[in-house]
Amino acid sequence: LFIAASLWFINAMEKQYENYVMIPVQFTIFPKNKTLTSTPPSKLRAKIKARGFTLLRYKVNTSIYPVNFNIKSFTNSRFENQATGDLIILPDEYIYQITDQLDADISIIDLYPDTIRFSFDNIIGKKVKVASSISIDFDNQYFMSDSIKFTPQSVTVNGPSSILDTLKFIYTEDIKTGRLNSSYKKNVSLKIYEDLN
Repeated sequence: LFIAASLWFINAMEKQYENYVMIPVQFTIFPKNKTLTSTPPSKLRAKIKARGFTLLRYKVNTSIYPVNFNIKSFTNSRFENQATGDLIILPDEYIYQITDQLDADISIIDLYPDTIRFSFDNIIGKKVKVASSISIDFDNQYFMSDSIKFTPQSVTVNGPSSILDTLKFIYTEDIKTGRLNSSYKKNVSLKIYEDLN
């Protein structure tokens, strides 16, 4: 009975079935000097046709390698001279990139979302002044005789133009000096800003 059940299971798993699976994706190779301002999906829901063993592996395996999307291959370099832009990719355009990276016996029948939209912004550089985020206290009868000075007084940051257009200062990390009664000098770090470097 055990042998018969095993043979039945193996025979069933060799047959073709249709089912839905989640395929992890990662997007790489963006147009030159561009950054994403939208968040594309991290997984695609695909209706596939495959052998039972293959479907079972996709259903239970949590460490399936992500499918890589070469975004630049869809743009034909048309975004490189634009400040901003949107790219819309339909399944007929990107399905081959997925199929080429899946098992040979998998056929993709349908994909969701059926449209992937990418919004791009220019990566630019801008020189920005350094500003203080320091809390200073003094001993009795002591006070600050001059303004706070930084070296360097400004830094160059790179990031999306939509952020840098309104950025006026880069602030230091929060620092408390304690009670001072003499000159104070310290190396400080700058605050980390998301999407800027």
